[in-house]
Amino acid sequence: MLPTAMIVDDNMEMRATLKSVVRDYATVVDECTDGSEVIQHYRASHPDFVLMDIAMKKIDSALDQVNSARATLGAVQSRFENAVANIQIGVENLSA
Repeated sequence: MLPTAMIVDDNMEMRATLKSVVRDYATVVDECTDGSEVIQHYRASHPDFVLMDIAMKKIDSALDQVNSARATLGAVQSRFENAVANIQIGVENLSA
């Protein structure tokens, strides 16, 4: 069984690209268009990992919510650098 993922990005095209890259490795269970939606959607879908654009306008709100809810979220880890590197490789492979 594939792990589950949530994609958070305010750009519809980027969400679609991420979804196409991730679908071979995970089942996308949720998408958010705004950083302020992350916690609510996370609690509803309980994904194994979250791919989040860190340059969104409302990202500070999302990060504040994550920090304040860390005990609730448990073992969720933010591995932006690895996720971004993997996505970049996947995008490069798709465009080759």
